[in-house]
Amino acid sequence: MQINKQIFSSFCTILYNFFNKISSRYNRIRTYWLCSVYHFPYSTSIGRNVSFKGVDDIHLSSNICFNQGCIIETWRRFKNYNFDSSIIIGDNCSFGEFTHITSCNKVLIGRNVLIGRFVLITDNSHGSFFDDLNIPPRDRTLYSKGPVIIKDNVWIGDRVSILSGVSIGENSIIATGAIVTKDVPANCIVAGCPAKIIKQK
Repeated sequence: MQINKQIFSSFCTILYNFFNKISSRYNRIRTYWLCSVYHFPYSTSIGRNVSFKGVDDIHLSSNICFNQGCIIETWRRFKNYNFDSSIIIGDNCSFGEFTHITSCNKVLIGRNVLIGRFVLITDNSHGSFFDDLNIPPRDRTLYSKGPVIIKDNVWIGDRVSILSGVSIGENSIIATGAIVTKDVPANCIVAGCPAKIIKQK
């Protein structure tokens, strides 16, 4: 009985390693194909179930990693309104699983930015709060208070929300769960809802 368990365990390990290799090769081929179709740099890494919308307005530099389930989208047109949207991402950025970036204005992300899981970066909302309350949310057009700018060497923790009209300075850290509604200076740590400075160099 003990021998059979050992054989079964070894067989499962071999099978697991075999399918891991196949999956890894499939992901490399899939990434290469997507980069070719979307005209992204071939140094881009694209995980499973990553979704891009409006790729003509998404501009990537080199060595960018999108992990599983990321949604990256720009809106040129929504509810009969036209927008001049763009998402621009610098070198050596990494986006954790299920990050959502959406733009009807402009999202600019600098170099060497590390982003955790379940992060929302948006330069828009469904309507203006004071003007559109009598309209169902799904029927409101997109409204932006301004672009989102994230400068170089920023670290953004899990489950952070960065809202429209916000600029984040170089080398700053956004703590897990923070909701960023105002500009963040360079070289500081912010946390909370809404995010506030808790430490600054």
